[in-house]
Amino acid sequence: MTVMDKQLKQEIAREVAQINEKVMREHFEMYNEVWLPANKFLERFGMFTKDWLKEYGKYIPRQRMEVKDRESGTIRTSRYAYPQHLIERLIAEGKLQTLLI
Repeated sequence: MTVMDKQLKQEIAREVAQINEKVMREHFEMYNEVWLPANKFLERFGMFTKDWLKEYGKYIPRQRMEVKDRESGTIRTSRYAYPQHLIERLIAEGKLQTLLI
C-alpha cells in the first residue's frame, strides 16, 4: 500500500466518522428529542435559574403550540418546552456560553 493510499483511507475514515456523528445527532435531536417543561429544564440544567429563564428564555431553543379558533380568531397557547438533546449539544459546543442580545 502506498503512502497516498493510506492517506486516502484515513480521509475516508474521517469523513465516515463525521457523517456518523451527524446522523446520530440528527437522530437524537429529531426522533428521540426529550421536550422538557420549564421546571424539568431547570432541574436538568442547574446553571439556569427561574429568573434567568423568565428574562432570557426566548434566546434559547424552545417551542410551544398555538391553536387559533377560526370563528373568533382567539389564539390559545401551550407552555414552552425546551429540547434537551439540542440544548445539551449547544452547551457542549460552547454556543450558549455567551448570548448576545
